[in-house]
Amino acid sequence: MKHKSEILFVNPGRYLYAYPSLGIGYLSSYLKKYSKYVEKISLADENAKEVPEDIIKENRPRIVGIIASTPQINRAHAIAEFCKAMDKDIICIVGGVHTSILPKRTLKEFPCFDVGVCGEGEETLKELVDNIFEADFRLDKVDCSSIKGLVYRKEDKVFVSPKRELIKNLDTIPIPDRRLYNLKFYLKPRQAIRGVARKAVQMMSSRGCPYNCRFCSSCIMWERKVRFHSSERFIEEVEDLISLGFNGFFLHDDTFIADKKRVHQICELLIKKNYHKKLIWAAQLRPNLINNEDDVEMLRLMKKAGCLQVEYGFESGSDKVLSFLKRNSATIKQNQKAIDLTKKSGLRIFGNFMLGTQGETKEDIIKTKKFVLRNSNKLDYFQAYITTPYPGTELWDLCKKEGLLKDVTWEKFGMGILDEVVFSNTVDHDFVLQTVRELTQHAVGKISTIDKLKWLRVRLADDPKYVFNMLKEHFFQSASIKSHDDK
Repeated sequence: MKHKSEILFVNPGRYLYAYPSLGIGYLSSYLKKYSKYVEKISLADENAKEVPEDIIKENRPRIVGIIASTPQINRAHAIAEFCKAMDKDIICIVGGVHTSILPKRTLKEFPCFDVGVCGEGEETLKELVDNIFEADFRLDKVDCSSIKGLVYRKEDKVFVSPKRELIKNLDTIPIPDRRLYNLKFYLKPRQAIRGVARKAVQMMSSRGCPYNCRFCSSCIMWERKVRFHSSERFIEEVEDLISLGFNGFFLHDDTFIADKKRVHQICELLIKKNYHKKLIWAAQLRPNLINNEDDVEMLRLMKKAGCLQVEYGFESGSDKVLSFLKRNSATIKQNQKAIDLTKKSGLRIFGNFMLGTQGETKEDIIKTKKFVLRNSNKLDYFQAYITTPYPGTELWDLCKKEGLLKDVTWEKFGMGILDEVVFSNTVDHDFVLQTVRELTQHAVGKISTIDKLKWLRVRLADDPKYVFNMLKEHFFQSASIKSHDDK
């Protein structure tokens, strides 16, 4: 049998927005730089409208590596099943946050996954793949117990090897292999910067977050440790994006401004090299870290360096709910201050909110709705989500204890938009869904007609069904947005 690829990565399923997989880009570049043996790597990207089964049949890979989040895990296993049906000797490796948090359960639940990579994957996958090559692609000849960061099978039992340490120097990880992506698909105006149609992709300049929010799995993956790429490495990646034809990027760092001195260095370099004239960008920030005039000056420098928009996780308009979700690390007063100070800088503000949290009441949701409407003229755009208790989070444990996860399949753990599952027994589900719809209608109403047409053009090309559902929600819902003075 002729193998066109030694390793074929798969990005399974579609996301709400058509992003390439950063994780696969990192793994590919790391293998190409550090592996003793890997030469031929390919990608089947369902997010780019590719059909993995067809690409697998064409390439006949020796190893298939699938990265999957919780809502992707069933589709990931269906692809592994296809691989095994085609050739039982294909080694199917699964990785990603779902496997990292539920390692034993993943392999027990999904028999076609041969082995799983847990946690930070670059070094673990490189060591595993090199061992597989040396064993002539016989996984049963590989001593998985000696490789840190794996979940594996042995004699019909599932074991987890010792945890692998995080990579200390992020600059040792090469720039993501974006040439592996379907650039014909991704070099079209998309929504990597939400609300803005640009040839933009996601980028990460750090890993980890020092906070410990009850709804987030970042602290599980990265151990509440923040590691940074150097400013120089940041610029190298920007130069790579420009060379590929991109004109924008969204910084997916959990806490981009955790090191404010580094933010200044990065912005000054972008300006010095005139890259602020070639790309626009956006970043995720924490509201509680924007609290004085020095921060306003930092935001102004970011704007001068090409930053168009910042995203905040405001989450709730109720101090009670916000305190629960963020473990007393944020307040409504801090959220409001972040909005007011950011507005002074001239940057666009994108706000994120969560409704339907276990323990939340109708009164709490009304407070969130009032907070949104009170700041409607200051928020350039916002999104209301249904709170999802992802595996491994404290919110997951709480919902499990309350019996809210019975008979819920992995596909139900979606993006939280237009989903019909509310994981709460403290608030009426219909009220949550209706409020999400009302706030979505209000958010869409804030967008100019020109921007709506741009959005429709981009989204129709990507996902016509999603556009239809959004339009149905917007135009055919009988309920209208109520005044924030209503009770």
